[in-house]
Amino acid sequence: AADFFGLAADVRPAVLSDNNQRLVDTYIAVRDCPEDVIAELRCLENRSEVFYAVRARFNAERFTADLAERAAWMIFLNKNNVNGLYRENKDGQFNVSYGKHPNPYVPDAANIMACSAALRGADLRCCDFAVSLAEARPGEFVFLDPTYVPLPGKKSFTSYTATRFTSTTGATQEEMLGMGRSDQERLAAIMKELDARGVYFMACNSDTEEARRVYAGWDIRTVTASRAMGALGTTRADRDGGDDTARDDVTEIVIRNSSRWT
Repeated sequence: AADFFGLAADVRPAVLSDNNQRLVDTYIAVRDCPEDVIAELRCLENRSEVFYAVRARFNAERFTADLAERAAWMIFLNKNNVNGLYRENKDGQFNVSYGKHPNPYVPDAANIMACSAALRGADLRCCDFAVSLAEARPGEFVFLDPTYVPLPGKKSFTSYTATRFTSTTGATQEEMLGMGRSDQERLAAIMKELDARGVYFMACNSDTEEARRVYAGWDIRTVTASRAMGALGTTRADRDGGDDTARDDVTEIVIRNSSRWT
């Protein structure tokens, strides 16, 4: 979505899909009823007791409450939790704690309205990637941002939804049993289908042995990315304007079917 917003004025038609229904519903609300989302956000105070009350309703009424209200909850919780993180447990419950930020979030009406304008006319879907990619046509461009392959020996995050995006790295024997092929491998197979149909694609992932093996055969470039390394996970320089969070440069890979780009 970040790449879409950067190119929104030039990208039409556009299809944005994700497997997280709450995220997609939030984008739909911002697109279709931004004033209502802003009004709901302005009713929420940045206090811990309000945060946990909203989180409880967010989980209990995740598909039944008013769309604008659910979108406001999503934004409020994401902006005021620990480290700006979105995480679900295996029951699909959002479980991130309240974050005590020195510069608390204030609803940014202008930004929400700008996002609404950018999303106008975009097709927003909640589905498995195979469903949306099946419709990609020759000459179209697809940007793929899957959950990264975990870094060996390091704590990695894959809990964006109750159903994890699978890879073989870090998987337990129980998880591997019956997996067939991982989601990373499923995606790699579909990328071959995209290329055969004349679709341009770009994907990104961690710079790991598994990722390079799974996506071998395409143009793989290495890029450097900066990652927050705060020990407590409660502060981030890019959110709070402080310098108390250490940052570390890591390498990632960008994968393209570059033979079609020339």
